[in-house]
Amino acid sequence: MSPGLIGTRTDTRRNEKLAPLRDAQELTRCKLYWIPVGAFPVPDRQRQWLMAFLDKIVAIAGKTFGLRPEVFLQARVIDRDLVSTFVETSDRFVPIIGLGKRPSEPLPGVPTDRDIEDLQKGRTQFEFNRFAPGYCYWFLEKAERQQRDVFFGRGGLTIIFLKPDEQTKPPAFPVPKKFFQHEMFTRFGFDIDSSRARSYSLLDGFLDKSKQLCGDDVRADPQFKGLAFILPVLETRHFFQESEEEVSKWFQLFDLYITESPVDNGIVVATRLDWESELEAALEDLRKQGLSYTEIAR
Repeated sequence: MSPGLIGTRTDTRRNEKLAPLRDAQELTRCKLYWIPVGAFPVPDRQRQWLMAFLDKIVAIAGKTFGLRPEVFLQARVIDRDLVSTFVETSDRFVPIIGLGKRPSEPLPGVPTDRDIEDLQKGRTQFEFNRFAPGYCYWFLEKAERQQRDVFFGRGGLTIIFLKPDEQTKPPAFPVPKKFFQHEMFTRFGFDIDSSRARSYSLLDGFLDKSKQLCGDDVRADPQFKGLAFILPVLETRHFFQESEEEVSKWFQLFDLYITESPVDNGIVVATRLDWESELEAALEDLRKQGLSYTEIAR
């Protein structure tokens, strides 16, 4: 169980319909759910169910509510085991760095002169997580399922669901597609449509909006101006402890929030959508498929 913040549920029938999710029934400012995991990396048996569950949620968000997923990866989980995978997929997924920030937490400090001297003279080795704790990547390529398949389960993936942004839709391109079928393009796997879509993703309104809504306490920091975005990194406690004004800001930025939370030993799901009938139906469908969730003790 999450550290005392997801309360005891008294409605047995409701418990059964939502299992294995626990919901914070006493919380009225939003709907908050928690799914326990045995550990991070997530055990294979749990990961299989969670991937199927998230497939359902992505479908519900898109078909029922018209929302799109945007995927983020915390830099801290790109350790020695994952760094080669991250580098190998970078050309395809196109990660853009920004800040993953817990509420009321300052920006990470820049390296000191002593740090830089130690690196230059070989007294220490560069470790990204030491000098950039809290930074995270947003993927320009819209390939949520592929990105989740590669990175989910490490304890650092967040998916937010937003309304469509017309600014991100490339206008009609005057050059005939046949032009890009020439060998000079095809031999290098150049895809003009994907390239243009990734470029126009940089016009996404959520980038500036995230800094406006989540950067008040760090606006004076010299690093603030250069940040592409600020992603709230939320644990269950934040939904209880932060002010109503702060929580409302989060839901101005996104409609649905799903994150791996090592602090909570589980997956955190938060929304203000009226979606419980769809959620219960999705969980029931997983049961009918014979998929069950085994809660593995740590």
